[in-house]
Amino acid sequence: MWRTGAPNQNLLENDDFPSLGTSQTRRATKKSSAALQSYPEPVVGPPVGHVTQAAGDTSESLSRPVKKSERAAMQQVVSQTLKTHRPKKIPPELIQGFIDGEKNPVSALMEYSAMSRLATTFQECAPVNPSLGMRFACSCTVDGQEFPQGQGKTKKEAKTNAAKNAFTELLNLEVDDEPDASKVLYDALGRKIVLNSDNSDSGVKVVTTMDREESNNKMLTAAGALTRNPISVLQEFCQKKRMPFTISASDVAGPDGFIASICVNNEEQPIAQAPGKTKKEAKRLAADNAVQFLMQLDAPQMPEEEATHFDKVASCAHHKLYKLLQGIPEYLAGRKVMSAFVLQKDEELGEVVALGTGNTCINGDGLSMDGRVINDSHAEVIARRALVKYFYSEAKNFYQGNVSIFVESPCTPGLLSLHPDISIHHYISTAPCGDGALFSPSELHEYITEDEGYSPFVSDRELVLLGEEGVERIENGVHLPTFTSDAHGNLRTKIETGEGTIPLEKNQEYVQTWDGIIQGKRLRTMSCSDKILRWNVLGVQGCLLSHFIEPVYITSVTLGNLFDHGHLSRAVCCRMPEVVNTLLPEGYMLNHPYLGRVTLYDAPRGCEKTNTLCVNWSLDHDKIEICDGRTGKSIETSPFRTGESGASRLCKAGFLHRYRELSKISGKQHLLGAGNYLDAKKLNAKYEEAKKTFRDLIKERGYGHWVTKPVEQGLFKK
Repeated sequence: MWRTGAPNQNLLENDDFPSLGTSQTRRATKKSSAALQSYPEPVVGPPVGHVTQAAGDTSESLSRPVKKSERAAMQQVVSQTLKTHRPKKIPPELIQGFIDGEKNPVSALMEYSAMSRLATTFQECAPVNPSLGMRFACSCTVDGQEFPQGQGKTKKEAKTNAAKNAFTELLNLEVDDEPDASKVLYDALGRKIVLNSDNSDSGVKVVTTMDREESNNKMLTAAGALTRNPISVLQEFCQKKRMPFTISASDVAGPDGFIASICVNNEEQPIAQAPGKTKKEAKRLAADNAVQFLMQLDAPQMPEEEATHFDKVASCAHHKLYKLLQGIPEYLAGRKVMSAFVLQKDEELGEVVALGTGNTCINGDGLSMDGRVINDSHAEVIARRALVKYFYSEAKNFYQGNVSIFVESPCTPGLLSLHPDISIHHYISTAPCGDGALFSPSELHEYITEDEGYSPFVSDRELVLLGEEGVERIENGVHLPTFTSDAHGNLRTKIETGEGTIPLEKNQEYVQTWDGIIQGKRLRTMSCSDKILRWNVLGVQGCLLSHFIEPVYITSVTLGNLFDHGHLSRAVCCRMPEVVNTLLPEGYMLNHPYLGRVTLYDAPRGCEKTNTLCVNWSLDHDKIEICDGRTGKSIETSPFRTGESGASRLCKAGFLHRYRELSKISGKQHLLGAGNYLDAKKLNAKYEEAKKTFRDLIKERGYGHWVTKPVEQGLFKK
């Protein structure tokens, strides 16, 4: 009797599959044959043209010739049966397209499954061992066999990675660490193929595989060790860039040990080499060197001497971010908005002292009364909180007799002030949300012609409309704000679960209550443009630190994208009337920083989906902290973590602790009398007066009422 096993074996032995070793061929044949046995077996008896004797037939004739019509009918049945149950021939283009990264993994797997008559399903699941940013997971089951789950930042990405894992193993391509392998090739999708040195001379690429259970365990381990294993880091980076690479090691150890080399994009010239006592050690050292080299190529170029001040600030910011995140390429590729503060001494290039990334706010149900969550995780806000943390560290250095950026204030006894030779500069990769981004990007380029030139102080639109005289005034520090719409200048709040801002009612005070938000009322957070405006009146140091230092104002603001002088100047300072300077307490003022854009390096406008993760770092700490903006707490895999609770080092409770510590060191014992966070703020009557003046003027100008968080958030004691 003819059975399905034979044709299936022939199918596996044809040229539709990658070259396999003998043991791999047997294993693949056995696997596929077992899968096909689950289908109904077509029963085909004697050759068509004869009829078998039926049961109970006592006639002597066991067979008889059949009629022509019967023969045609039987041939049709057999043909239909074979079409229904026999696997189709797999086109080589399908597999090659998957290997080259040109074919969508999900589509490729489903086509393969349909042709092979294999039932394939996907199921969302919890990540077994999540890495940074990988919040979703999906498992793939083919013919009853579940393959290693795929993880991703989105459900779609997780499903795609699950399909990659399944199809790669079905084709016997997936190989994990083989410490003795002389050459390892990673394709454009990051899949690993081991090439044995025994066959390299003959030009035969033998793809080896390992035991399924061992393979699964190693895959999970690699996912959790992304930030530790240099090869995993290199693999992740090259996968993002669609860059195939090869790791090879010498077969014989020399005086320095085994030598490993790494080549990319099928080039013969290695980009990195390293010696090691073992092949595995050499490969890891070479991978680390390769990552450093590739990150330098990918990073923005340092500005030359003719670069503008704004170019230098932007370059410093981006170089610091790349350096901090070069071990986490998956996060580097996903970040959307960044902000940094650069400290400049005299005419030096400058040094980044604080930075942040992010564009998310906490959900209403994530509010906390213990002061251990961050409400606003937008890049500008995170960077400013990191700057305040750095200020606390520098103030502590001063009181302990160490080198500090602060000196005793010549104007206000008992307070510190920023050293006169030091200035602070703010960089933002794009226009701040709210009033500063309230224009159409197309406006910026609609007037430009090839002959108009370029200025770092104005947009292309303003270069034409303002003329040479107007541009010169701006270059000399004059602000010419744009007020062409009733919407310009209005206070706006961020959307709780998305991007963008919405305006506040001009004549309606909005009071947020704890029970209202808990019951589902929308949580409102002031826009970044509004907060930067406040910093230009009250200083960036905040209320608690104002017990120890004078207000600190920013010297310049640099935008990497979506810059327009008229809109930015209105948003960050010029919508506040100059009369505020006569109403503010001594030491406070309306600050008008220099405004400009980059010319040599312009950060591209982010177009990826919102990333809920945010990064913070300041010069007083060597490790970055990664938080989830929706919860306001650090994630479990963050390089820096304060404890199991996940409270961020930038939370209110952290600043209250630093405030009390500084109160003791500075000898200001009376400040320790504050019972809670809110009381500590109220002790600073001068700052509270300045804050009230600021809010009253905003309201009088018709821009709306400043919205604050529920008072319960400030009642915690430690």
